[in-house]
Amino acid sequence: MAHGYKFYESSLSHLVDSLVQLPDVPWKQIQRIIALCPRVDMSPCTVSLRQHIAVCASASYLTRSGGSHHDKLGIYFISLVKCIPKLHWNLSKNQIKLEEEYVAFLLCSKICNTLLQVNQNKEQVYSSLTECIQTLLGTVLNIDLVKEGDSEKLLNFSAPSLLGLIDGMGKYLQDNPGSVCEQIISLTTSSLLNLLRSDEFTILADTWLSISRSHPPHPMETLPHKLLNKLLQLFRTQIDSIEDKDLLLSIFTAIQAFIDVENARMYPKFKQQNIVSRSSCVSTAAISALCECLDVTTLLITETFVYQHYQKLNNLFNTSVNLKTPDLLRVPLRVSCVKNIGLLTNRFPLFVDDAMEIYKQMLFGPSTNLSLLHIASCLEPVSRSTADHQSSNFQAISLLRFVHTKIKVPQRTAYMRRSNRPKAENVYTTSLDTLRKAIISSLISVISAVHETNHQLCQGFLSSASNQLLIIGDQDNQLVISNNAVRVLGAIATNLSDFETVKMVIQIFRHKICNPPSHLDTQMIKQLGDILLYGNDKSYSEVLSLFMHISSKAFPESKSNKDTSEHHGFRHCSFTVIRTLEKVCSKLDNPQRLQDLIPWLLEVFVQRSLEMQKVCEREKSTLKDQAGNLGVLLPVFAILMGRIKRVETVNTRVQRLFRDFWQICVVMNFVTRGLGQYTEEWYAGVEAVACKTPLMSSMGADTFLQHDLQYNSALKLEGIAQEGEFRVAISEHLHAPELNAIIYRMNYGQCTFFLSAYHIELMRVSQPNYTCYHLFHYLQDKGIQKDKSGIYSCFEHMCTHMFQLHIDHVTQQSRDEGRQAHLENLVQFLLVKFNHCVKRIRLTADKWLSKLIDKFNHLLWSEEVLKCLTHLTQELVKAVKNTTSEQGIIREVSVPYEPGTMNIAEENQERQNMLNDFSKRFAAILKESVKFAPLEKLEKLQDYEDQLKSSIKGLNISLEDMNIPMDRKMEHKLYYNASLNSATNRSKFYGHIEGMKSLVTFQGADFDFVGMVLKKMEQALTEWKQNPTGSIEAIEAAVNHTAAFLICEEKLNRKALRALCWVPVTCFTKESVRIAANCWEWTVSKRPEFETQLLMENIAAWKWTVNHRIGLFSPTVPCKRPVVTDNKLQELSSLAPNCEPHRLWIRFLTQRFEVIKYKSAKQVELFTSLFHTTLPLTAHNTSILSNHVSAIGPRFEFLHLGLLLLQNDIISNELNQSILRERLYTAILDYFCVPTQWPCYTTAECLTDVGVLNKFWDTLFHDKKYLKSILVPTTISPDSIQMTNGMLGPNMYNIDGTNSPSSRSRSLSVERSKANSVVMKKTSKISEGARTMPRSSSMGVDLIKLSFHNSLSKSASFGSLRRPVEPLIEGAGPTLMGDYKSKYHLKKRNLILFLIHHEIERLYTWAQPLSDSAPSDEKKTNFVYKNFSEKSWNDYMHLAWTCHPKVALSLALRVRSSDSIYRSIRLFVKSAPANFYDCVEALPFIATPQNVKHDLPQLVHMLAWTPASPLEVLTYFSKEYQENPITGMYALQSIQSYPCETLLFLVPQIVQAIRHDAYGYVRQIIYWIATLSPIVTHQVIWNMKTNMFLDEEAEQIDPIIGSTLNEYIQDIKSTMSGSFLEFYNREFDFFDSVTEVSSIIKPYPKGPERNAECLRALKDIKPNRFGTYLPSNPDSVIIGIDYTSGKPMQSAAKAPFLATFIVKDCPVTEMQSFDAKKANLHVGVTRKSCIFKEGDDLRQDILALQIIEFFLKAFQSIGMEVYLKPYRVVATAPGSGVIEVVPDSKTRDELGKKTDETLYHHFIKTYGDENSVGFQNARENFVKSMAGYSIVTWLLQIKDRHNGNIMISNTGHIIHIDFGFLFESSPGGNMGFEPDIKLTEEMIQIMGGSESAPFKRFSELVVRGFLAVRPYCEAICTLVSLMMGTNLPCFRDDALRKLRNRFQPHFSDRDAANHAKKMIRDNLLNKRTVIYDKIQYYQNEIAH
Repeated sequence: MAHGYKFYESSLSHLVDSLVQLPDVPWKQIQRIIALCPRVDMSPCTVSLRQHIAVCASASYLTRSGGSHHDKLGIYFISLVKCIPKLHWNLSKNQIKLEEEYVAFLLCSKICNTLLQVNQNKEQVYSSLTECIQTLLGTVLNIDLVKEGDSEKLLNFSAPSLLGLIDGMGKYLQDNPGSVCEQIISLTTSSLLNLLRSDEFTILADTWLSISRSHPPHPMETLPHKLLNKLLQLFRTQIDSIEDKDLLLSIFTAIQAFIDVENARMYPKFKQQNIVSRSSCVSTAAISALCECLDVTTLLITETFVYQHYQKLNNLFNTSVNLKTPDLLRVPLRVSCVKNIGLLTNRFPLFVDDAMEIYKQMLFGPSTNLSLLHIASCLEPVSRSTADHQSSNFQAISLLRFVHTKIKVPQRTAYMRRSNRPKAENVYTTSLDTLRKAIISSLISVISAVHETNHQLCQGFLSSASNQLLIIGDQDNQLVISNNAVRVLGAIATNLSDFETVKMVIQIFRHKICNPPSHLDTQMIKQLGDILLYGNDKSYSEVLSLFMHISSKAFPESKSNKDTSEHHGFRHCSFTVIRTLEKVCSKLDNPQRLQDLIPWLLEVFVQRSLEMQKVCEREKSTLKDQAGNLGVLLPVFAILMGRIKRVETVNTRVQRLFRDFWQICVVMNFVTRGLGQYTEEWYAGVEAVACKTPLMSSMGADTFLQHDLQYNSALKLEGIAQEGEFRVAISEHLHAPELNAIIYRMNYGQCTFFLSAYHIELMRVSQPNYTCYHLFHYLQDKGIQKDKSGIYSCFEHMCTHMFQLHIDHVTQQSRDEGRQAHLENLVQFLLVKFNHCVKRIRLTADKWLSKLIDKFNHLLWSEEVLKCLTHLTQELVKAVKNTTSEQGIIREVSVPYEPGTMNIAEENQERQNMLNDFSKRFAAILKESVKFAPLEKLEKLQDYEDQLKSSIKGLNISLEDMNIPMDRKMEHKLYYNASLNSATNRSKFYGHIEGMKSLVTFQGADFDFVGMVLKKMEQALTEWKQNPTGSIEAIEAAVNHTAAFLICEEKLNRKALRALCWVPVTCFTKESVRIAANCWEWTVSKRPEFETQLLMENIAAWKWTVNHRIGLFSPTVPCKRPVVTDNKLQELSSLAPNCEPHRLWIRFLTQRFEVIKYKSAKQVELFTSLFHTTLPLTAHNTSILSNHVSAIGPRFEFLHLGLLLLQNDIISNELNQSILRERLYTAILDYFCVPTQWPCYTTAECLTDVGVLNKFWDTLFHDKKYLKSILVPTTISPDSIQMTNGMLGPNMYNIDGTNSPSSRSRSLSVERSKANSVVMKKTSKISEGARTMPRSSSMGVDLIKLSFHNSLSKSASFGSLRRPVEPLIEGAGPTLMGDYKSKYHLKKRNLILFLIHHEIERLYTWAQPLSDSAPSDEKKTNFVYKNFSEKSWNDYMHLAWTCHPKVALSLALRVRSSDSIYRSIRLFVKSAPANFYDCVEALPFIATPQNVKHDLPQLVHMLAWTPASPLEVLTYFSKEYQENPITGMYALQSIQSYPCETLLFLVPQIVQAIRHDAYGYVRQIIYWIATLSPIVTHQVIWNMKTNMFLDEEAEQIDPIIGSTLNEYIQDIKSTMSGSFLEFYNREFDFFDSVTEVSSIIKPYPKGPERNAECLRALKDIKPNRFGTYLPSNPDSVIIGIDYTSGKPMQSAAKAPFLATFIVKDCPVTEMQSFDAKKANLHVGVTRKSCIFKEGDDLRQDILALQIIEFFLKAFQSIGMEVYLKPYRVVATAPGSGVIEVVPDSKTRDELGKKTDETLYHHFIKTYGDENSVGFQNARENFVKSMAGYSIVTWLLQIKDRHNGNIMISNTGHIIHIDFGFLFESSPGGNMGFEPDIKLTEEMIQIMGGSESAPFKRFSELVVRGFLAVRPYCEAICTLVSLMMGTNLPCFRDDALRKLRNRFQPHFSDRDAANHAKKMIRDNLLNKRTVIYDKIQYYQNEIAH
């Protein structure tokens, strides 16, 4: 079947499986399957392969569901049956058959059987079936229709359909004999009678044979015979139901006639008989039909025809076509004849004598057929493959299965196989054995039936058989006769329970075996083996005695007499005896007989060794020379021991036999595997004996090892020769030099005894059910303990070694409950032995207990172990208090643990010491367990400590407290408090459910609890969805009720469990997950059997969150960076994913993992699948896990769980480990593929994440020892290595940017020729895990990445980067396969450790900015110092590149101090720019001023880059960059990708960019603006007017851009029209009228006159109803003017004035269409005051305020609470402009002139005392603003900070104004006298002093603010560099370089923080601040 159909069939099968499991499946679900079935209402009805599969699926559902929907399905199937004769089969040639059977046959058989089994309307079913069968019979039996019809349809569909219907009916009637009805009987008998008509049958057979010639060979060519066979089988099921004797007689007569005719045609007398007829008769179908006829005849025959039937059967048996060649085809027919003779005799016992004569003639005649088969079998073996020309023979072989007498032959075990060469199958031998067994089986059935009434019959036949043995010759007939006689004797003895008969047969065999030797000896021994198997107990001992006799006689006495000795006659029987014993041991079912065989075999083994010693003594040889005589017995031992239980208790004789056996095996070296000295099955035999043998012991002899062994006759002759070898072997086994002195004092007997015990345990330890309890048997053995040579130490060391091997073996076992129970039992056993009265045993138990706990530390908090500790402590306390009982001194205490009793010392002081030691051990276990135990276990551990102290109270035992670590105490406190709160709730909700169930049970009502619980859950979740901000008390109640319901239920309710586990999916909040996790823990604690199912549902819900991208898996939304300069800046915190629910979820999973990791392999697999399905194998551009900084904690907690999964050695498959590790490493590196982010959450949360990262770093640091060999696939096609974005391998990146298959193919083809032979040898050792992994499109190729990369060689140069990545191992090519310790993974781990360490430093610096350094221990510092230097960065950058290009970029952005990293990333980006198209951060590494100057070819890639921000691309028009069309085009594309309003912030820079606009791209930008945004256009025009002239009086035009700007203005104006032009005129006319006020009032003198004239001029201005705005506030429309607000400002030569306007908020895009009459003037209306200046250059203020606004956006983007007030300033003409007035603020100078009080007292007076809320709020505002302006004044070097330029707002904010001096300009001739930050005494006083918390808060904000703006150093420099063409006073003395240096771009974050702290310290109360304020006071009367 094609793969698609197999999948289709599998899908329907799974669907049926699911539907069968569901109760009350609606009909609509079944209709989906029926819709796929053939349409019976259509004509013609068509059947395709898919429809056939659907019909079978429907039938399967109907049968398996117990007849569900049988009424509707039954009607459909009956309709389909009626359509069968006319079905149109839409099948291709390849679909006609499925699995060697016709689709039509399968379909009809399935439908028929299903209808008969399920449908209740049997009459209708029978009627439909008989009608269909009759129709088909009419089609296939009508010769004319067959000849004229469609042969293909007849052969492939009609005939198989008919056979299928009859077959299905026959099977059903055979299973349900009472279901026969008249319709079926009539159909069957009539069809048989019609078919058995010989003449027509022959013609019909010839006709079918002829039509099949067009489709040779075709199985349906013998359809008549097959049909007859099926009908006869169907008839046999109906015979008992037919009462019409005449009908039976007529059928009998017809069958008899058919047999005669068929037999005559099968044996033609005339050679010229038609060949076609001959061929049609001689076929497997014909033979089968004839055999079925004989069976039916035997059932129908009457006594009248018995004798004639005997003769007919005898003739059919003896008749042969050729008297020289055996006829194999007819062997099944002869077998059927013999079988029917036996059946006939059993029916008619009076004819037994006739039957016996026939049997004698067949066996002892012998029959000609037997003789011919015997002769043929003695010739050269003929296999099936060499006898193809004998087609009839092969048909006969296939028929053997049809009539073969089913005698089960045991399958040969591994110990019985003698040769690896398969023997050719001799078809003649097989046929002979089959026929002989059939005769003997039939004979035995007859003898057994008449034996009780006719003993003489059996005795006579025995006499006849035994007489045949008297004549032994080599003639073929005699060989056949004697062989038959032996088999008959054996069969009689085996099947008759009469012992006298059996004894007679045994005596016959005893007399004849080897008397003289003949070929019959072997056969007689085999028959004796059958007697052993099936005979009675008396015959059992007789046969064993005979076998012992044969074995003894067969052993040679010496080499010299091997050809003449009388033993030679028995020697050829020895091997047969052993093979027979193997058969007996493998098939004997009597347990007692098997036990009796053990000492018998041991005695034979030992007896042979004794005989061997005699031979060796005479021959002067060694025992090993005779090893074969003993080795052949070992497989017999193996089979026997494999079928019995372990021998525990035996008598002394058997114990001594076992001891002799093992010491002989040691001497013969049978116990050592792999030496090549003996066959593997001998060692396997010894190993099998070791598993069941009793332990080696001294058997109570105190001097056993020194005295008793020397009398062992099996060892005394060779003791001295091998003694030295054994000592050396013992020394090598123990590996204990300290024991050598003891070993070399051991004598020969001690050595063999110890080696016997050692090898027994070594063979046992690897067995699956091995327990090491019995090892203490050696240590407790009195003979070993009292041995003066010190052998006890050797046994102690041996037992310890075996215990360690056992632990290693248990480690590899599956983690299930069985293993957990075994470990707990083992600990309990050792704890019992820890209290043994012998001190050496106590010490050994303590040592073993430590080893076990070290490997499985979860046993420390195991409930069973702790209970055992408590119980044993209590028993010891009782033993100390009560030393005696009524029976005397108490020496043993019964305990419910292995070994059942605990031996204790007799003296009370010794008992006290034991209790003291055990109590301290108990306390040590508790103390150690609290370090690692899950939180839920800590409270339990505390309870056990209390119990321990309570038990030993008053016994003078002092114990050390557990001392839970502080961090664990805090975790436990939170957990314990939550547990206490939840415990009350649990009791309440559990009581609700129990009470309701009790009430319902009492009332006897039927109540749907699960429906009630689920409905309540659904209602609670629905209410929460409608109001997500409301309380979740209803959800909490519903979840707890669901958990209580699950706990109360006897069986698991899947629906309730799913509802409980899927709560977080619907209500994904921190609180809901907390509630759900508590209920999950409650459920598994009360119902541990639900743990696996709950975890499965839990992981399924987890995967839902992954697929739907919520929480931790939310898509990372990029935050708008400050460089975008959008007013609608979105804070990073608002984009943070909701990860807290996942954090709690992960902690629950971690707790569960800690509990189950060593006890449940299935749950470990679930955890493994969780990571495999959650984490990708390769990095992608779209991350699965959120890369937001707020997700770092949950992310690494989750990944830490994955590392724990890897590092606990609980994943056995190495390939699985490698893939999981690759997923984890990829997920870690994926976080570092995005730019660095500062936390946007609280300090406490940040420190929590730092703790998570530290813990993760420590765990990953220890991952080195867990790195395993890496598996590489066997075949790697070069074209399969795809270079796409992702990890190394299929996603690795060529440095030269090439990733086409052809380029890779060329590079790999070169390596193919270099394949190393050593590497290729490793390819054959691929692990089993690699073979079982699916060959997905990614799996096979993804592993290539573990083999190829060139980044690890420290000698790699950058010049090699243009070559494709080379293999890591020399000589490795595309066909590389092997496993090796990967430097790649080690270096990758190192890189990850560095990145995490760097992130820890960053986050800790942010969380604790005032600390000197992060709390990194010496280990981390040493690791970074050791592994990362300037020389090593080259390699690590290559490694980062191969992992993912963005990792390399991230590394370069993080470590800015390394020149190697900088050079590497520049080379990477330049070599493969396509990998960074979506990464703006990489652009500066390719678009450098130098690359632009030299017109680097790779610059063309910029046109495909993602758009950068307008500010970033404007740098390409600065003085640093030379004009280039590519950079200009990219800048134009980028700017035009943003909304036009975004450029409002950058208008000054855009205008200045015209200076370097050689290609006109800036002009295009300006014209583009002019077509889109009138507001931005106005700002551009004002700014161009300002920059047209160099002076404030507009007299000196700018020679570079002056005329250009004028031209641009005119061009812009000329393009205006319509509303755009009207808006322009309206705005500029209004603004001109406002600025004209300054010219009007200028002639008036200062004072009242100028004030009055200002008010008058202001009243003449009327605002336009259609909208005008202030240039400084383009987002507010003017709706009125405060005519009383006009106020001239103080100025000596100019006339600036202040005016207040009434404005309404209005979006920039709606300003042009504003209409005051239509607008709502009551909403969003405020007052704006502005200063209109004339004659002042405002461009420097504009630049300073631009940078301040940029800083503010940088702070806001990460949610920093730093205050800045970047008021608006717009220059509208040379020396003219508008300045926004800071509202509700006064300068410090104004405050000082009003009163002489300090600023601190002003705060007290204004806001209240220092403890008041008002003062605290004002202080907080002051601190935030002080921090912000401190950063600004420091970085921008803003000077002239006297109190007249510092304002205080009504809310306490400090605001700086007037930025006339910044960068390198300052008062006093640019002397830079003032400090960088103004921190006066009154400012410090407001903040509470330099040691106060507010000042610390101020310092933290300054440091964090500095860290926040450092990443935007280049953006700020761009703002400045574009303005340098204005020649403002601030641009002097290399101002740009100094500005950049103040950001300290090459400092690490920690160094930058320290630098900021130093800046604060240096400027705190700086004296120069005080001096400057005094100078300003004396010069300008500015208060201070």
